[in-house]
Amino acid sequence: MAQMIGSLFVIIKFPTGVCNIIAGILYLLLSYVLLKLLAEKILKMDLKELGIPKFHIKSKWIVVAVILPIAVTIIYLFFPGEFGIESSVVALGGYMITILLTVRMIKKKR
Repeated sequence: MAQMIGSLFVIIKFPTGVCNIIAGILYLLLSYVLLKLLAEKILKMDLKELGIPKFHIKSKWIVVAVILPIAVTIIYLFFPGEFGIESSVVALGGYMITILLTVRMIKKKR
């Protein structure tokens, strides 16, 4: 269902990366809602009893989520030579790598 909703955004002509992010967030939300329904309606238990604590995001993970892609991008920019990409990698969601390699090749041509 999350993938279907994410695909609708592709049809509306949103960038593919944005659609993937939307689909990922929807996967998380749908999983949480379905687990909560299962726990409360069928198992008649609270999520805490099942070992699922109250949802919260720690600020350190937000920082890591921002720094990690930046660090990987910087490391790729230090490698000499040309990089290529196979079509199978793109098909598996290597969009970020494609963008990084394109930027790298454009900078080398200048």
